[in-house]
Amino acid sequence: MSKAPARLPVPVLEHPHWRVSIRPEAYIPDVIPSLSKCFEIVEKNRVRFRGWDYPHLSRHEQERGHGKTWVASWANFMGHFEYWRLYQSSQFLHLFSVRESTEPRWRQKLQAETESHLSHYRHVNWNDVPGFFSLTNFTYCVTEIIEFTTRMVQSGTYAGTVNISIELNGIQGFVLTTSWERAWFKYYAASEDALGIVGK
Repeated sequence: MSKAPARLPVPVLEHPHWRVSIRPEAYIPDVIPSLSKCFEIVEKNRVRFRGWDYPHLSRHEQERGHGKTWVASWANFMGHFEYWRLYQSSQFLHLFSVRESTEPRWRQKLQAETESHLSHYRHVNWNDVPGFFSLTNFTYCVTEIIEFTTRMVQSGTYAGTVNISIELNGIQGFVLTTSWERAWFKYYAASEDALGIVGK
C-alpha cells in the first residue's frame, strides 16, 4: 500500500504524525496464511519498552478491523492517535501521532524546558514555535520501530531484503529539545514539513 487509507477511524492524519512502512522486497500476496495469523504475529513481536506497546494492539474488538487481505488496530487514548495495518503479503503500515503535539501538557512542559536551555536565544518568540520534539521520546520511537522490524525478521515473517521507511509529517518549525537535567545549547528546528529516511 503506497498511500494511507482515505478514511481512518482515528484522526491521526489531522495532526503531526509518524508514518512507518515495512515491506519485503519480493511481493508474495499470501506469505501470511490467514488474517488471524496476522494478529498473532503482531502480538508476538510487539515491543514493550515503556508504558505503551509498539505497535499498540487493542484488546477491544471495536478498535480492530480487517479487509480481505489485511488486519488493523487503532487507538485514541488521552490525545494519542494510532492506526496500523498488517497485510498477508507482510507489508506493515503504521501511522501514529507526534505525542509531543497531541497529548495534553507536553507542549507546556517542553516549551518551559527549551526556554530554560536556550535562554540565550533572545530573538525567539517561544509561543510562536509550532511544536517541540523530545529527544528522549524520538529515540524511543526509532528504537521501537527498529526493534519491532528486527523481531519480525527473526520470527520468519520476512525473508530476504526488507525495506523500511520512517517519516515525520506536519513538523515544519518543530524544535528539538531535551529534559531539564541535560545540557542543551543549540536551536534545532525542522526546516521541512516532512522528513524521512528509507533503508534496507
